[in-house]
Amino acid sequence: MAKIFSRIHHIALRPTAENFDRTIHFYTKVLGAEIDREWIMGETKCAVIYIGSGVMIEIFGNGSKDSVVGSIPHFALETDDVAKALETCREFGYTECTPGGLPTDSSLEDFIMTEDPFYAMRIGFILGPCGEVIEFLKELR
Repeated sequence: MAKIFSRIHHIALRPTAENFDRTIHFYTKVLGAEIDREWIMGETKCAVIYIGSGVMIEIFGNGSKDSVVGSIPHFALETDDVAKALETCREFGYTECTPGGLPTDSSLEDFIMTEDPFYAMRIGFILGPCGEVIEFLKELR
């Protein structure tokens, strides 16, 4: 079967109106991404955050609660230094978590997916401002 898509374009989040600014702050000031565009739709604040490599996070401030519910267990952001990414998030008050979203003191782990061919990564997880589980990863060679 031929592939019918080329890449992930964006990930959508729907924080409550009260949590919208905190969510923008997390992705821009804590993680260093950039606001690509902002607008108001009716009374709803909206923004697109560019995280790099053509991928964006679309944020609509009209959620009914600040927790992610559904079948997407997490999304992953590639980094050169997983430990530093986790440390930065902790400094801003965000909690490390297990892949399932449960709080933990340390989620940093070198994880071998397969030995042959060798595929391993350093990973760590943070619970984001909307209850989203964010994996930071670096492929290990």
